[in-house]
Amino acid sequence: MARILDGLRLMVVGMGMVFAFLTIMMFWIDLSARLASRFAHLVPDANGTGNGRAPATPAEADTAEPGEGDAARLAAVTAAVQHHRRSRPGPAA
Repeated sequence: MARILDGLRLMVVGMGMVFAFLTIMMFWIDLSARLASRFAHLVPDANGTGNGRAPATPAEADTAEPGEGDAARLAAVTAAVQHHRRSRPGPAA
């Protein structure tokens, strides 16, 4: 009976440690996200222009003007989808 109690005690301590670690990690990630968003205007985006932040709302994304790389990106995605569809085997009939 003592071994079962020792096992249960060890299980509770281990689960408590994991819970404490995950709780601390959750608050740490939230804090770092807040700090990163506060200083996002200092980091340029991939094109070297702008403030490097994503649109805050879908409305901002809808009003954004298309950039020069949109056509090339669309062509690359279309080619990748076509290649994937050609390379996978067809359905078994």
